[in-house]
Amino acid sequence: MDATISAQPARLLRHASRYHRLLRHHLAVPRRLANPVMRGLKHMCNPSETVKRTRIAREIGPPDEAGRALARDGYVTFARDTFPHLQRALAKYGDKLQAVIADAEKRSLNATANKTFLITVLRDEAFYEFPEILEFAISRPVLEMTTRYFGRSPVLTAVSLWWNPPNTTLQQSQLFHCDGEDARQLKFLFNVTEVTPESGPFTLIPAGMSEHIRTNNNVVAGKKVEDRVVEAAGGMSECVTVTGAPGEGACVDACRLLHYGSRGNTRTRVMLMLRYNDHLAPNVDIPDWHLRAGELTGPLDNLQRLALGLKAGQ
Repeated sequence: MDATISAQPARLLRHASRYHRLLRHHLAVPRRLANPVMRGLKHMCNPSETVKRTRIAREIGPPDEAGRALARDGYVTFARDTFPHLQRALAKYGDKLQAVIADAEKRSLNATANKTFLITVLRDEAFYEFPEILEFAISRPVLEMTTRYFGRSPVLTAVSLWWNPPNTTLQQSQLFHCDGEDARQLKFLFNVTEVTPESGPFTLIPAGMSEHIRTNNNVVAGKKVEDRVVEAAGGMSECVTVTGAPGEGACVDACRLLHYGSRGNTRTRVMLMLRYNDHLAPNVDIPDWHLRAGELTGPLDNLQRLALGLKAGQ
């Protein structure tokens, strides 16, 4: 890779969450006002960025069948053979990832943890130690799907390995909710271990029913929704669970769709999560991908550079 070009970060507001927190919690600015203010600040950092990202989206063209389903329903599921690159990476790093989980489990037994479910054991720049996973996260098939969904090229804002040990709790993200980073965002969720109903699978409600429940119950981002509310609206019968073999998974707009995961499972679940946002997302930070971008193999095209928050070429 041409590190001298690709590793140069673009001018972006990389730590937006602290400013968003200042507006929302210290100045008591309501979300409906704070979000456009943050979008304006991000745009002011680099006004030409939106033009570049929109131009790339036009070059990629309209969505395919999966993209249309994603736009309509807010999610799409993937079979095991959808992404061969990911399958090779999971096979290559299987033992190393299991060692990471084993170490996390050992630490949890020796300390009183504040959280006993959905524990992040690897995050963001740590995946430079697993380069083929990070390279998959910026592969053309994944980025083209996200670009078509947003209407401009996105930023990779999080890569996480989630470990969900057996638990008996029902709290926080184990309750129905929508994420609050933006009006839209995409999370790619892939099973690293086999996931069954006993593993506390990620569970979602498709866009139509989610919108119905949210509208009729004044559900704002981050607000938890009790099962009885979903049941009364007929939403329980529409729930979709992300189960299956390693490599299977789904792409989900977690800001549009009501969802939960990690509920009272009796089997361990390990998942890989990739998160993508619009570069103007009001409450999202951008990891420092540029610090080690030169370690990735092969040249990066403009779509990949922009996904890492780097300067695009001409």
